[in-house]
Amino acid sequence: MAADDIRSVAVGFLSHSTSGKVLLQLRDVDKPPNTGKWAFFGGRAELEDGEDHLTMWCREMREELGVTLDPARAVSLRHGTYDNGMRWQAFCYQWSALADDFARA
Repeated sequence: MAADDIRSVAVGFLSHSTSGKVLLQLRDVDKPPNTGKWAFFGGRAELEDGEDHLTMWCREMREELGVTLDPARAVSLRHGTYDNGMRWQAFCYQWSALADDFARA
């Protein structure tokens, strides 16, 4: 993989503190990575993100769940760089209602 092909990754989950529940996605068995496993929501950087992980994750949540997050309420959990130079960051976001319907992408 060329250095130009390496894009940052932002992932995360919604958390409901009252119940202690979290919202994750069950990956399709034919869609890598982590096929058939529970995973965070997220994805790779797009040009409009400007390599900002929080902007990237909020966009991914709009695309994947149809929700608009307030970036000021997102909590950064961890971040780092893989051996190939790809940067990543994981987030958590407190969600107030369990009865919300989410878009299915």
